[in-house]
Amino acid sequence: MGGRIDAMLQRGFINDAERETRIFSMTRLMYDAETKSYEKLPAELAQFGDTAVIITDPAAFYQRVSAFYYQVYETSFVVEVGEIAYKDIFRDYGDWGLYTKVKKYSWQQEVRIAARLRPDIQNFRTEKPQPVTADIGDLSDIAIEVPLQDLLDGRWCPELLEDDLIRRIEQCKTSADGLTDDTWIIMGDFREIAPYEKWIDFWRKQLPLENWTAVTRMESLTGGTVPLPRLEFIEKNGGGRLVFHYNAIELHEERIVCGETDIRERLLEALEQQFAGRYMALEYACNLKLGEVSEKYDEKGVISDAFGRSRAGMKCVYRMEKSGIRYRNVFGMDVGDPCWKMMIQCQNSNQLRASLFVAYVQKIV
Repeated sequence: MGGRIDAMLQRGFINDAERETRIFSMTRLMYDAETKSYEKLPAELAQFGDTAVIITDPAAFYQRVSAFYYQVYETSFVVEVGEIAYKDIFRDYGDWGLYTKVKKYSWQQEVRIAARLRPDIQNFRTEKPQPVTADIGDLSDIAIEVPLQDLLDGRWCPELLEDDLIRRIEQCKTSADGLTDDTWIIMGDFREIAPYEKWIDFWRKQLPLENWTAVTRMESLTGGTVPLPRLEFIEKNGGGRLVFHYNAIELHEERIVCGETDIRERLLEALEQQFAGRYMALEYACNLKLGEVSEKYDEKGVISDAFGRSRAGMKCVYRMEKSGIRYRNVFGMDVGDPCWKMMIQCQNSNQLRASLFVAYVQKIV
């Protein structure tokens, strides 16, 4: 009994990092591809009013909300979309995050748009966070207004049955197997690269960063020194990050979102021209989606196994685990896809030339 009481008490704690988070909640309108029809909504929704506004292009709606936050707050907030997971307060232990609620609310079929304070911002706090009214303009091109009772009775207006909308709904599917994201760590002395206009302009000329935003990242060095300003680029419509640390460069790309780009090759070319002899490519890590998780493991926790080997002058570590690959579908939703995932990590332990290291890594992956 004591364990259950502790679990209930812990659910009441609020992560201080989320106190500035703004949330907009919606109910999903579910479409059954087999019966070619929508599922009727639960009667409990009537407590919220007699009229429903249906967003027929959620991706555009998300983009308009995201654009508002960028115009008003620049890069202070990250706008996300996620479906709520409903859990049993007595059985499901561990962290309950922003997209978690107790099972008694599962009838809400909730989706949230959340504007979260960027993790590296330390000093942005208000005494009492206030709701944000986002002016995103006229929605008549991406939304319709219908009586809620029609949805409860399963009566669908013509706008919801248009061929184009049905086609987009049916195209929503999980991501293909293969490379989902990768990270390159290039070690060296990069202290001179700081968040100044000259460096921002330099890297924008060297790299394809049209859809990336330059920000200042405060970074503490070993020994508890005063944090130093470092330059970082964040991909606007994806999970890409390019960070110029004091002694390393980190390039992270989400392949599901951004697809293949030549930013890595262009970065290595620029480093060869500007920092020849002052750096070495040290580490590479990637995640590979291998396929659907077998049903017999559904009730188990994370299953992980790892092994290492030396190969072509590198130390390589392979780890396999049951995971939830995140991807964004055609409606702009962040979706979890349970699957087997392999992580491959390669370390340049013998100080190979950067080009040779990259070539070896490409053969492995």
